[in-house]
Amino acid sequence: QELKSIQKATGITFIFVTHDQEEALSMSDTIVVMSDGRIQQIGTPTDIYNEPKNAFVADFIGESNIVDGIMREDFKVTFSGHTFECVDKGFEKNEPVDVVVRPEDVDIVPLEKGMLQGLITSVTFMGVHYEIIVDINGFKWMIQTTDYCAEGSEIGLSKLNVAIHDLFGVHMAWYKITNILGYLAILIGLGFAAIGGLQLIYRRSILKVDKEILLLGALYVVTVIFYILFEKVVVNYRPILMPDGEGLEASFPSSHTMLSCVILGSGLQLVKKYAQKSKTVQLVLTVIFAVMLALIVAGRLLSGVHWFTDIIGGILLSVALLNAWEGAVKLWKSRK
Repeated sequence: QELKSIQKATGITFIFVTHDQEEALSMSDTIVVMSDGRIQQIGTPTDIYNEPKNAFVADFIGESNIVDGIMREDFKVTFSGHTFECVDKGFEKNEPVDVVVRPEDVDIVPLEKGMLQGLITSVTFMGVHYEIIVDINGFKWMIQTTDYCAEGSEIGLSKLNVAIHDLFGVHMAWYKITNILGYLAILIGLGFAAIGGLQLIYRRSILKVDKEILLLGALYVVTVIFYILFEKVVVNYRPILMPDGEGLEASFPSSHTMLSCVILGSGLQLVKKYAQKSKTVQLVLTVIFAVMLALIVAGRLLSGVHWFTDIIGGILLSVALLNAWEGAVKLWKSRK
């Protein structure tokens, strides 16, 4: 600070030679980084730190994670098995590059939120922050953060979700189609509810309503409870996958998939009973329900607005609910 005060007071140019990176960054208007008598880079402290021209500058000025990468195109670079957006341009397509990631620019997040998965091998308290070493596919990443993470814990994201999302991308047309099919599935559910209502009116006793329909009502109630639960109570988070989306949103499971699978899955079973007088009608309804079910599951995946594991979670929950419903029907009938 004293030297800077003298420089401002005299108004003359100072050339300050130092090996102390903090001094260079804090005192200089312009920094010249040299190695073996050769200039490596000239720039402002901010440029030198944030945009080093080569691995030497990156490693000399501050701490760095330097990994091998491939410049796919302007503003896109691949490293550690994933393609990321970056601020660089002017490289040849698929040109090998050194990728510099500063330790303070890496966020440690739960598995559902990040892009990479690694194991914390070392945690050191540095006073104002923790210095954490993370093993990601054999490369030791240094991370500086104020958040404490226990040694031996895993961080990052399962690569399966990112790989599948990168494979299919985001297609809002499929998102809209699956929403429409979801509404149609709800109408089908209301149709079965109407059958139960008519049976109650004509048979004048809830105990005379078909067991499948009566328990189907209970299944719908439980499914709606689960739907509301997963909409209100967040199990975990993931990055918003919608176009122009920023931040995080609730992730697991896909409640839309769960609801649709429950309604259409139970519908496939009920068609066998209520359309048994006409094989043609039974076949047509079975095909319609099966196609709708397949389109909703596949379309939700192709839309890219859910993680693959979110959709699988919705399917598994719906299968569990359907099995419970079928088991309850069989148990009730066996007691008669």
